[in-house]
Amino acid sequence: PKQTNTMLLNWTPNPSEDNLRGSSLMRFATNQVFHAFVRGIFSTHSKEPARFEKLPAWAEDAISWLLRSYLPGDPNFYVESRGPEFGPETTKWALNLLERPFREILPKSAPTTEIIQLILITSESLGFSNLWVMVDGLEKLSTFHHAQAEDLLEAMLSTLSLFEEQGFVFKLFIPDSMES
Repeated sequence: PKQTNTMLLNWTPNPSEDNLRGSSLMRFATNQVFHAFVRGIFSTHSKEPARFEKLPAWAEDAISWLLRSYLPGDPNFYVESRGPEFGPETTKWALNLLERPFREILPKSAPTTEIIQLILITSESLGFSNLWVMVDGLEKLSTFHHAQAEDLLEAMLSTLSLFEEQGFVFKLFIPDSMES
């Protein structure tokens, strides 16, 4: 299959149960985006395993760190339980990465921009020059959690550093009810 230089990530924002606002809400949301990136890695590996054949050790360590940091719950359980979705080769590959000795690539408190930069250089090692985050589902979120959807949109748009990272693009599908 032909390789593309843009990785598309689909992100459907989930509501917070803690009534978060501002930077706390933004951190909650970006963690969901980073989870979408990890799922994008699985999807890419299952469709284009050749991208991963000559991956440098530092990139494998970065992916291992991202798996441990942004998969919900126990990473091994998550990978094993999603085996049918991603296939046996990708499941085996991900479990092998999780067996690597843990390296704290970034501290848990790392700024979002540093995590994005790590994701971008890791993506570049896979041959991607751009990451597009397709944000869909704000309409559903706004139907049941209108104030939280508005707060999320406001937090995103006021965090300019997210939009300043070269090669990291957000495409927002904003419902008509939120366009004012």
